[in-house]
Amino acid sequence: MGFVLDCETEESTERSLSAAFRCMPEDLYDVFDSLDLDLIYASAESPDEEPNKYLLERLSDELNRPELPEQVSWFHFTRTLPGNEFTEGLLPLGKVLPQIWKLLIDTAPSAEIARELQSMQKNGVSDFQYNLKAPDSFHWGPFAYLVPAIALHSQSLSQHDYLGMPEIVEDICNGLNESAGFQLFDHFRELLKPCIVKFVNNAHDRGQDTLETACAYLYGCRKREGPSSSWITCFDAGGETISASAIASVRFLTSL
Repeated sequence: MGFVLDCETEESTERSLSAAFRCMPEDLYDVFDSLDLDLIYASAESPDEEPNKYLLERLSDELNRPELPEQVSWFHFTRTLPGNEFTEGLLPLGKVLPQIWKLLIDTAPSAEIARELQSMQKNGVSDFQYNLKAPDSFHWGPFAYLVPAIALHSQSLSQHDYLGMPEIVEDICNGLNESAGFQLFDHFRELLKPCIVKFVNNAHDRGQDTLETACAYLYGCRKREGPSSSWITCFDAGGETISASAIASVRFLTSL
């Protein structure tokens, strides 16, 4: 039976890669310590392959050809009401959007703003991003990341800050500001709390690239490097629900 690739922490990644390469953690670190990817890629004879792929190949050469994961743990970043246990699972945008509208209308700071939101829901939102995503299942996700350590570094990694605000709520707030002059971003940011939803999914064809990213993450931890683009690998459910049974944990963050 295959293993679950889990990059929730440095320690869980270490266990996962030890299982993949059938080795002790010290063996992984011996290979990492023998490499300096920055120098290798700055040299005149830098490898043709991307660093993540090169790192996996070096580990394979030095240790064992890795087993690919059977399942992968993914991490969905969002902001939601405190206590949300996602009992319906992680819903794609097309299914969860009516619930989002109801939440925003029910928690609006005034009856006037609630009426404006109701009018927007019925008549349309003056925001390009909303009108791009809402009708097109290509944008419905749910989306997730392999390495949750990137969650607090969205700006430096050129990612949307999902813990700061879900994109669709931000789009609705922008539309409301454009059409009626009400700015509710701070109101809903205070109401909703950041959380990370962990779920497990069959690896399918993602075994190779997720293993490469896991190697890059553990290498970066070993070298005491900060989060980088090499740690970013994303999951897209393609408009399908992630079932509640697949959810391993819902963790609310208190420091944001």
